[in-house]
Amino acid sequence: MKKFIIISAFFIASVALLMMILLWSIQISSPKVSKLETMPKLALSKIDNVTYFGNSWLSQQQQGIWQLYVEGDGYQLGYANGILTQALSQQQEVYFVNELNTKVPSKVYQWVLKLFVGWFNRNLNDYIPIEYQKEIYGISQFASPKFDYIASPYQRLLNYHAAHDIGHALQNMHLVACTAVGAWGEYATDSGMYVGRNFDFYVGDDFAKEKIVAFVNPTHGNSFMSVTWGGMIGVLSGMNDKGLTVTLNADKSEIPDHSGTPVSIIARDILQYASNIEEAYMIAKKYQSFVSESFMIASAIDKKMAIIEKTPNKTFLYYPTQNRIVCANHFQSDSLKGIKSNMENIQDSTSAYRQQRVVQLLHAVPKHDQNTIANLLRNQNGIDEKPLGMGNPKAINQLIAHHSIIFNPYKKEVWVSTAPYQLGKYNYYNLDSIFANPTAKLAASTKNIAPDSFLYSDQYKKFETFKVESTKILAYINGTSKYFQMNAEKVEKFKNLNPNYFYTYQLLGDYFNTNKDYIRAKSYYLQALQYDMPSETDRQNLKNKLATINQK
Repeated sequence: MKKFIIISAFFIASVALLMMILLWSIQISSPKVSKLETMPKLALSKIDNVTYFGNSWLSQQQQGIWQLYVEGDGYQLGYANGILTQALSQQQEVYFVNELNTKVPSKVYQWVLKLFVGWFNRNLNDYIPIEYQKEIYGISQFASPKFDYIASPYQRLLNYHAAHDIGHALQNMHLVACTAVGAWGEYATDSGMYVGRNFDFYVGDDFAKEKIVAFVNPTHGNSFMSVTWGGMIGVLSGMNDKGLTVTLNADKSEIPDHSGTPVSIIARDILQYASNIEEAYMIAKKYQSFVSESFMIASAIDKKMAIIEKTPNKTFLYYPTQNRIVCANHFQSDSLKGIKSNMENIQDSTSAYRQQRVVQLLHAVPKHDQNTIANLLRNQNGIDEKPLGMGNPKAINQLIAHHSIIFNPYKKEVWVSTAPYQLGKYNYYNLDSIFANPTAKLAASTKNIAPDSFLYSDQYKKFETFKVESTKILAYINGTSKYFQMNAEKVEKFKNLNPNYFYTYQLLGDYFNTNKDYIRAKSYYLQALQYDMPSETDRQNLKNKLATINQK
């Protein structure tokens, strides 16, 4: 046995060493940039609250919203973006790495993860068009040297564009659970078109602090806007000057065995080069992604909406039967809805539940506009108004959104949520006005959507306290905090912060289980099972904890 252990250890060490040597040799080369593509040496200038670099500029509004305008092509777009957002991009990388350290505190696991990502993405640049490589390279000129131990600036930024996809695949989609909706024609005021989505991509509260509403005016293709963050050129939610919108919704994927094009890059290509649904479909079809994704498309030219459903190997177009559409995190087309992974996802995730709830709210209002869509996106209750508890993944509004966005493609209007989540006001923008005179200062608009009244309620204050206390309990359970005790009074106060949420009781159960107080742990686990849980897997995991306690 001892000999076997020694041989196994030697084998593991040898494989690890081999992987490290391979990774060391895997250096993704930066794209070559000609002298004609380089930027003139211009100094940054600041007038009032706007920083300029040539015709490009960056300004800030209240509540963590930055507005960026850049023009040019490839490297020029990236360089202007990078020099203007240098502080934002560097801080965003700090937040990203800090969250990684929190989620994966073990240095050994981090090392293994670095090896995996480095090896898996060794050919990533082969799947990204050269103009976007150059744009990322332009931004990388202003990346912090602080994280060069991970990889070169260009290689890091390139890999960050695939973070959504890798996290989506490895976490089996629990990282991303977005909801999107649309209504047009007879279901919209003035026979218009309104599109809304919550981008529930959560990498910690800090990561969502500084959002950028980017207005991109490329030399080739369409001008467009998107909601992004420092260092990111891919598109998650956006609209172009043809009135075509795209939003991303993750679908269940198998763990991929090779790299592919990040879905945010596919969405970027759609916005920059598509004018209608058919063109968007043909662009999506030409790419090989390494995860499954739904691209919800609205088109002012077509006067309709559709969903491009994409797996790493297949791409299909889904049209609804009415002038209303809902997209959660499962496929709906006849070609893909019956595949095994999709059926499993419908059975064991919040996707079908959230979709059913959106349909219920969508049908409750005869005609929709930006205000009714905002109300829908902010809704926290379950089907038939059942209380789910604040922060439940089964809710449309899970109180984790990086951003929420609403489009009116016919008028090129867009509303972007301000912090926190989708509770703050939605800022209004008009693409025609901005791209017609991009150097004009963006004034405050009377068309903003007012903040959610929930933001000023005692319930919201309780939710914020609940988050803080939950973090303390988790730190104790995980062993990162050794000095934390809850007496009976603290337990009751914690329960009253979020009494309808299963996780409140599950967390208390975990706390007492850690303290080997199995009687109280069992009591709270049983209480948790009485509330709505996100999936059958979550419920079964809790039952397994109970079974373990019963054996003690």
